[in-house]
Amino acid sequence: MNSCFVYKKGYRLELSANDIESTESVEFKDDCLRSCLRSLLSGGFMCRSLMHMPKDEVKCGVVEGMLRGFRGGNGMIKLTQIQGSNSFALIILDGVHEKKDFDITYYNEEIKDCFKMTTDERKNGKKLLTLDSDGAGMAVQPWTEIEFDILNDSVLNKTVTVAETSTGEVILCGKLKVKGSREEWERAKNGIQMSSKFCLTAILCILVSVFKQIHDLPLI
Repeated sequence: MNSCFVYKKGYRLELSANDIESTESVEFKDDCLRSCLRSLLSGGFMCRSLMHMPKDEVKCGVVEGMLRGFRGGNGMIKLTQIQGSNSFALIILDGVHEKKDFDITYYNEEIKDCFKMTTDERKNGKKLLTLDSDGAGMAVQPWTEIEFDILNDSVLNKTVTVAETSTGEVILCGKLKVKGSREEWERAKNGIQMSSKFCLTAILCILVSVFKQIHDLPLI
């Protein structure tokens, strides 16, 4: 595990004005990073200690969609929310065209075939985010706050598509499902036993190293 890190003495990770965690190891090697991200797409191990993944006891409502395409490539969208707050989205795409922009769109109406949508079906979509792929055909959107309410059953089994921005062609799609038990979902919808401070702090910490590595941004 330690071989995945590059030693960078004197760096720090700043979460907020009054919440600073010192660290001496902030860079995550590219091969290890990609292995961790791909493990999420395949349902494999979750390298929490490497990626700052939230603990299972974080009481948020969580929905997830596994994104597949008939020409190859795959991806995942995960949305989480606590009552009274906006939702957060995490998106990972792999095997897509290199150095392209992709629109992530949610459809509230039933879609018969996401790869052959009608003009009317396309008009009913809500674009959630746009992200760009790197030179290896991988695109990552770290946890990002969005204005989209997931804490109701109407979002379940609804379609999410990934379309190349320049052409509008849908390359991946999937349906949103509850992540976890139905009882946990009901508690999250009703705002029971929410730990908002802990949940938000965990979300803000998630994939800081992913964002830095993929977009090559320095940590302050």
